[in-house]
Amino acid sequence: MFIALAISLCALCSQAETPVALHGLLKVKGNRIVDQHGEEVQLRGMSMFWSQWKGKYYTPQVVKWLVEDWNINVVRVAIAVDQGGYATDKKEMDKAVTVIQAAIDLGIYERRC
Repeated sequence: MFIALAISLCALCSQAETPVALHGLLKVKGNRIVDQHGEEVQLRGMSMFWSQWKGKYYTPQVVKWLVEDWNINVVRVAIAVDQGGYATDKKEMDKAVTVIQAAIDLGIYERRC
């Protein structure tokens, strides 16, 4: 019973301590990125490939996998404009929204491009 309770509490603690929960709003100070407490933050992330060519990876499951297996705390969402991108298919933005919402749900930062 005690072990199950301890494991449950550890799981809750790790979920509550997402990068956004720990650091809040980030800003640049000199040549460093600092959090809301003025502490230096290291960003580790992935840039998604152009949405119109690798759109099948624009899923919450992929973002969760990157967070859990690659230990990322930021994701860049690359939405193409030309060559079958947003200029000709407005649904390309739906892919970005999916990844951005997954980042928000997982408590990591997102960069929209």
